[in-house]
Amino acid sequence: MESHQGAHSVLELWKNGAVTKITDGATNAEGSDIVVVGDDVYIAGYEINKSGKHVAKYWKNGIATVLSDTTQFAFATGIEVIDGEVMCRI
Repeated sequence: MESHQGAHSVLELWKNGAVTKITDGATNAEGSDIVVVGDDVYIAGYEINKSGKHVAKYWKNGIATVLSDTTQFAFATGIEVIDGEVMCRI
């Protein structure tokens, strides 16, 4: 789910040989779990902030949602969507 762009890993989604960049490569990012519900793609993972902390996030169709306090290290390791509710394991 990730590639390297310069010194940073970029979160990417590959579908049928086509790549979609989820993060821009300004900092490291990594995905740990993915789920598809209808036309929506949810990815759990983390992105490193400017302070060097790992911030737990999930992305829905490429739009990030922060799940953790950005002053502590945190990782989203799993994701599930039930009846429209997004649940992440951190």
